Amino acid sequence: MNRTRLWGTIFILALGVFGVGARVRWPEPTFVAVPAVEVTDVRSSNLQDEEEEPASVNDQYLRDDARLAAMSVEELQTELKKVLADWRQQHSRVGQAVMQFHSEKEEQAPKWASQFRDAKRKGEAARKLAGQVAMHLLEKMTGPPDKDLADLAFHSIDAYFMFHEYSKAYRMAKALVERGHQRPYLLPLYGHAAYCVNQLTEARAIFSEAKVAGETLTADQDAAFDACQKLRTTMEAEQAALLKDQESNLPRIEFQTTKGTIVVELFEDHAPNTVNNIVFLVEQGFFKNRQFYEVSDSMAVTGSTTNDPYGQAGYWIKSEHDLPNRRPHLRGYLTMLVDVQAELASSQFAFVTRPRPDLDEQLNTVFGRVIEGDVVLDNLERAGTQWQEMIKAQDSMIGQPDQIISARVIRKRDKDYVPERVER
Repeated sequence: MNRTRLWGTIFILALGVFGVGARVRWPEPTFVAVPAVEVTDVRSSNLQDEEEEPASVNDQYLRDDARLAAMSVEELQTELKKVLADWRQQHSRVGQAVMQFHSEKEEQAPKWASQFRDAKRKGEAARKLAGQVAMHLLEKMTGPPDKDLADLAFHSIDAYFMFHEYSKAYRMAKALVERGHQRPYLLPLYGHAAYCVNQLTEARAIFSEAKVAGETLTADQDAAFDACQKLRTTMEAEQAALLKDQESNLPRIEFQTTKGTIVVELFEDHAPNTVNNIVFLVEQGFFKNRQFYEVSDSMAVTGSTTNDPYGQAGYWIKSEHDLPNRRPHLRGYLTMLVDVQAELASSQFAFVTRPRPDLDEQLNTVFGRVIEGDVVLDNLERAGTQWQEMIKAQDSMIGQPDQIISARVIRKRDKDYVPERVER
């Protein structure tokens, strides 16, 4: 393993944890390049992430949210200073660990590898908490923020998009705009974030305001604005369907994941056999310990195990994409994946993490939506997601995929849930 290559890997990871803090005015330690010298595979493997994140990101986020909501503006300002100081300290510890790992004797490597892992984990926690404190502070302020807070909030939005944390990006952007802060690119980011969390009417208005102000939209933002225009009728129909769902006693499933609990409601009236199939598989224990084997900026796909990367259930069902009143691919909705050649489905499904109107005309069947645990969607990871692709050559640096630990049916109608199978 080339030291320069290993350094690049660590540097990218550190940017992921500390990149936002480096763009505001608080002083940060400076990384120094190291010469290209060979290092053994054994030593490089000591840097892998052995310490896992807390089991429930959702629970931690909600606890912190409740604690911060009870604070005054002055208390939040004090809390933010404390969290930022911790963030800077962990940034420094990461840099120190990397440099010492390369320069000291090999018997000292485990010590510095342990510090790297600890500082990386704590730094990531500080990054998330700093954004959360800034969010509450903005929401409680009556006037515009000062430059430091505005910079932190704006660059946090950028980081939230990088890590696909759309609900946080939306909340932060909305708070920043509502406090009267203005700067280039803020309105397009706000509009895009609103679109990603299904606030399409709001997104359309913000994008329009940005265009009037002379802002230039990126290709993704322009596509989101276009989708907002096209989905008006779809959203009106979906709002009516959601109201009807409230009176329909629809089945519900609770998924325990490595990042927290997700509760979903199933659209049995719109995709009856797909729902039969999912409930049947859950009651058979099929999804226990199933990994999220693909996570992109718009979907988190599950159904794999170590020996079965596609997770097929051993039988097939027909896709129900062509039934009347099919539901749309919105954030928080679940879609059944399909073998496009045979137009058949089995057990693979995905959580949609931002609207995907392009899938509405394809063979996938939307069969449910998340009603609890939306924050969990923003935190699901799989080795090989977009930003991790940059460092995939060093697999030991990437954590294990998130997975469904268990799943159980918590509500269903008085009937047998047995899917109608077909031959392939």
